[in-house]
Amino acid sequence: MPLTIPDNAKCLTPGCRRECTHVLSLRMRRRDTGADWAPNTEAYFCTPCAIHGADIAIVYAPNKTKAVKVDVAVVTKIASRRTPILS
Repeated sequence: MPLTIPDNAKCLTPGCRRECTHVLSLRMRRRDTGADWAPNTEAYFCTPCAIHGADIAIVYAPNKTKAVKVDVAVVTKIASRRTPILS
């Protein structure tokens, strides 16, 4: 089954205007390689933004809703600092 990307989809990378060719998805896999859930997000990307690499951070918060909610935010600039702890 081919991937369906809406005609009005825009690459989620800020400032990018290329045609979307990829969608980000997430899967919860079992040992038998099946999946209990595997939603596609509505996070669409063009080929360069999809294949040139990414840093991904996941916050997993179990709940009892019987649903999976996935939020995707694209960050192009972060103020980041790592400070060693001297003891």
